[in-house]
Amino acid sequence: MTVPMVRLLRDDELFAGSKVVNHGMLGPLTDEVATGWAEIIEAAQCHGAFTADGQLVGMARYFPTDLAVPGGEVHAAGVTAVAVLPTHRRQGHLTRLMNAELRAIREDGIPVALLVAAEWPIYGRFGYGPAVDQCGFEIDAATARFSASPSGSIELVDPATLRPHLEAVHELRRARTPGAIRREALVWDNLAGLSSWPGRPHDPSLLRGALWRDEKGTVLGAVAYKVDDGWHRNRPAARA
Repeated sequence: MTVPMVRLLRDDELFAGSKVVNHGMLGPLTDEVATGWAEIIEAAQCHGAFTADGQLVGMARYFPTDLAVPGGEVHAAGVTAVAVLPTHRRQGHLTRLMNAELRAIREDGIPVALLVAAEWPIYGRFGYGPAVDQCGFEIDAATARFSASPSGSIELVDPATLRPHLEAVHELRRARTPGAIRREALVWDNLAGLSSWPGRPHDPSLLRGALWRDEKGTVLGAVAYKVDDGWHRNRPAARA
């Protein structure tokens, strides 16, 4: 009897897998977007969930990275792009996908699997738990003040100049921040404005970059930002 199954995808199935993920994540469904994703993911790290009649209805993938821990780092697998078509949920496909992913990660000799879970209650069933908290800050530039006198120097730079410094500064921070991971090159290309994720507009002219150097001239801060121009009551009210 034929039963639902999970297996590694072939290269010629990555397009269909990308369509499944975009359906599940409510992303753009154009062929152009699916082709773009198929070109930047590895089939050897993508599992697909298939129905008994062979329809691809779910996908999960992981990428190799390094995880900072106290005293050093360990190899890790970043689990991502986990989705099942809304028409095929509650049928065990996600469980089969996650079990296959974890087996593959263990067989690859990777000791840690991690993910950023938008639907975090789901993943406790598979051994995941909260590990790292995240926070964001919103600064009102009109009223904010430095707590100490500024030091060093700031330089405005273009995306190509900014790109290596973004990665280098992240690596400095990652080395002293347990829970931080090494990011893929395509992430830094995207953040620096040299490329964009499939389906998202790419306009490098909107992106700005800045570097902060200490008194010795060493770059210890890097930022990529965009400005949303705006006015309120005839006064500038742009947001970066």
